[in-house]
Amino acid sequence: MLKPHKERAQEALRINKHSFAYRIAQIAITFLLVNFAWIFFRADTMENAFLLIGNMFQFDPVVLWNGALFQLGLTEPEFIAAILGVAIVLLVDILKKRIDLRMAFMRKNVVVRWTAYLAAVLILVLFGVYGSEYSAQNFIYFQF
Repeated sequence: MLKPHKERAQEALRINKHSFAYRIAQIAITFLLVNFAWIFFRADTMENAFLLIGNMFQFDPVVLWNGALFQLGLTEPEFIAAILGVAIVLLVDILKKRIDLRMAFMRKNVVVRWTAYLAAVLILVLFGVYGSEYSAQNFIYFQF
C-alpha cells in the first residue's frame, strides 16, 4: 500500500537505491519493525505491550553499572556469554569478507578440524537447550 508513496519520496529526496547506506537502512528498518511487532505478539495484554513500548523510550544510564541490568532476565554469566557470542559472530563475518574461511579451515590438519568440531558441539550443548536455565515455558512459541 505504501510502495508508491515510498518510491515518490525516494525520487524527491534523490536517494540512491543501490548504495550501501540505503541497504543498511533497509535492514535496520526491517529489524526495528519486526521487533516492534513482536512486542504485541509476546505481551500478555495490550496494556502490557503499551507499557513496554513506553518504557523502551526511558533510559537511565545508571542501570549499566548498578547491577539492575541483570535483574531483567539474564544473569551476569549469561550476559557475558551473549556479548562474547555477538563478538564472535561479528569477527567471523569480518574475516569472511577478507579470506575464504571454509578453504582456510579445510587446509588445516584433521586433528585441528575435529577438535574444532567437537568444541563447537560442546559449546552448543553447554549453552543450548541442555543448559541449566532451559525451560520449555520460556520458549517463544510455547504460547501456541
